[in-house]
Amino acid sequence: WPRARALAREAAALDPASLPAWQSHVELEIALGGLQEAARLLDSPPRPAAAWLLQRLRGQLAVARFRPAEAAAHFREALAGAPEDPALHLLLARACLSDCAPDEAMTHVRAWARAKGGPSLKPRYTFEGRMVEELTLDRDALAELQAAWRASERERVAALAALVRRQPDLTGPAIALLLALRA
Repeated sequence: WPRARALAREAAALDPASLPAWQSHVELEIALGGLQEAARLLDSPPRPAAAWLLQRLRGQLAVARFRPAEAAAHFREALAGAPEDPALHLLLARACLSDCAPDEAMTHVRAWARAKGGPSLKPRYTFEGRMVEELTLDRDALAELQAAWRASERERVAALAALVRRQPDLTGPAIALLLALRA
């Protein structure tokens, strides 16, 4: 991976107008933790960079920064420019799951499944679909989880920890607590 990043940097330096070289450079910086460099690159994309691509990359950067609501907003904007892109639907589904919004996540899991496999691919049997089911089995618990997740950053960890202590058998609150701690 570090060698791939070095090659991407070199390719982008050799041809600053190359969108594929720039995109590879941004994606590798995000993947390898060079988040400040990725943000810097996103501030000065080569022309012509499609607006939806910039939004997708900004969403990926927000995911890496553990900002799921921000990521979801970028992926929604990207989908406005590329509504049939299955990868964007899956990225948005994952961001929605991380933001405790399983209903919207399932909408995008279904769109991804239609684009990728048609009727033979069942959304509920995907990892994301199973996570949606896990979160939505108990709607009262989901409402509690969403309220804890929407608490201020200062109060979020405590609210989620209290929920995990009250309902230790639920996966959603435990995952949300880990995400909040990581953020």
